Amino acid sequence: MRTRLQGGGSRLLPLLTLLALGALVLALAAACGGDEEEEGNGGTAGGGAVTVVGTDDAGQNNRFEPDTVTIPAGESVRITFRNEGTAVHNMHVTAGDEEFSSDQIVNPGASSTFQVQVDRAGTYEFRCDFHPEMTGTLIVQ
Repeated sequence: MRTRLQGGGSRLLPLLTLLALGALVLALAAACGGDEEEEGNGGTAGGGAVTVVGTDDAGQNNRFEPDTVTIPAGESVRITFRNEGTAVHNMHVTAGDEEFSSDQIVNPGASSTFQVQVDRAGTYEFRCDFHPEMTGTLIVQ
């Protein structure tokens, strides 16, 4: 003997499934929003943090992205250097008599975070100690 659900029970299952999937999508979207202060800032330190990527094309064309970073004078800024290249890299900032650096060796796929605070406005250089052609500009305003 078969029992038949009354009131359209067969329509309830797809609706509940859709609601559950919607809740899951919202939960995942909320969980993925943690690093916004570092990403997509175009090389300007927003919220006291900036990310610079070191990259290369199979060991050639070593470069920083972005290659120009702007930070405010007198404020401590957290720089995350992320090596997305195939060779070891690092990021070494020279600002007058002051020097700041990521870890000496940042392996491919790794990151290094360091603090920079330059009190004097100006234009300074950063570079990779392993690749002399890999340079960028730090603008302190």
